[in-house]
Amino acid sequence: MPEWVYDTAAIEKQYPRRSNFIGMGVCGGAGTTDIMSRKQAEGMAVADIASVVEVQINDTIEDYDTSVERNGRLLEQSVRIQTTKRVVTGMLSGVEIKRTYYDERALNWHALAVLNRTRAGAGAAEAVAQRLAQGRDVLTGLGRGPVHDLVALRRLDRMITELDRLAVALAIFAPSRKGEAKRQIESFKDDVSAQRDTALAGATLRISLRSASAKRLPASLREAASKALRRAGFTVVDANAAGELQVQVEVKTSTQVGSMRIYEVASGSSFKLVEKGKTILEGAVPAGPASSSRSSSEQLSRTRSLARLAARLEAGVAAMLNEEG
Repeated sequence: MPEWVYDTAAIEKQYPRRSNFIGMGVCGGAGTTDIMSRKQAEGMAVADIASVVEVQINDTIEDYDTSVERNGRLLEQSVRIQTTKRVVTGMLSGVEIKRTYYDERALNWHALAVLNRTRAGAGAAEAVAQRLAQGRDVLTGLGRGPVHDLVALRRLDRMITELDRLAVALAIFAPSRKGEAKRQIESFKDDVSAQRDTALAGATLRISLRSASAKRLPASLREAASKALRRAGFTVVDANAAGELQVQVEVKTSTQVGSMRIYEVASGSSFKLVEKGKTILEGAVPAGPASSSRSSSEQLSRTRSLARLAARLEAGVAAMLNEEG
């Protein structure tokens, strides 16, 4: 059995931690020809490095990054974790599997992964350049209309969050590159902010509710969609809007006949964001148990079902607007 399997000092001697990240992975395997188990051990070694890098980035950025989105702290934490993982994934291109060993007595594969800090810094710098180029392309494509532009600019919020984490990664792994990257990132943020102010001023929407039924739809559906739009920065108006949220409501009714007639009503909706006749985003909330109601009164079942749909519609529109593009 090689020393690196059981003696961390042997690894430290060959790959000093001051200049390298070290990851270890172990996976049970049927034998030396069990390639899948060996690959799994290697993947676990890479994941070991990733977890250490994620902790360092989050621990460093936590002091001053407490607000990412406007939808509550839990979502903010989720955004932070998700974007950090994407940043780390991009940096792991420099990871090398230095050693593998199969222990025939314990029936285990062992893998040793190494990420040189300098290579990690180079990966972070390259990722900054790539994201800035992508962001500039988005800014260049603005001007199709305030609704389209605001949707595109909201997508850049996630990219800005990633750029903030990449700046932290550079500070950790390549301090000499941090200054220039920070200047470029701040300039990009200023450009996004200026464009956002312009888009917000004109991003007005009206809401149209439609249904195959002639029966009137409750006002709660319109208010639910309106809440999601306003949280995203849009202004909801009754007329003279730049765009429209078109909501098509579906109501399904089935009956069960026994000692008495029971009506089961399930409701759902599809919706799309339209500007100048073009669909920008679309989504759906399917009719199902979450918005169904059973009663001996068809009207009561319908009323209850549509009331339950309102909350689902608000969440569905919000998910559409927050979906990554």
